[in-house]
Amino acid sequence: MTATKNQDVEMAQGDYKVMKVTVYNRLKQIIPLNTGTMTASYVATSVQNSRTALISKSTADGGIYFGENHTGSVEGLMYIQLDPDDSVNLSGMLWHEARIVENGLPNIVLTGELNVLVSAIQ
Repeated sequence: MTATKNQDVEMAQGDYKVMKVTVYNRLKQIIPLNTGTMTASYVATSVQNSRTALISKSTADGGIYFGENHTGSVEGLMYIQLDPDDSVNLSGMLWHEARIVENGLPNIVLTGELNVLVSAIQ
């Protein structure tokens, strides 16, 4: 698996968002994702490489799931679900990263910025 860099996302405070991530190998081929052998995690932090997660999601807590595309195939599709409670108290530019662990080996599959816009109505 290879990281898709500069995957910048924008959302309003307290909004609901599902990010659809397509996972590729080093040859730029979409790869199958098998929930039986893989786990995934997602974090958003104030700065890159921070150890303090402001948002944290995983396959274990149901915040990340692998799904089917329009053809019914599970090739390469991972969904990260951000709930209103995840961002209601956040604002500004954050760093976000997703990784998949397969056979004990972590692979970063997404990096970029998450811009949380101040909402006038919450």
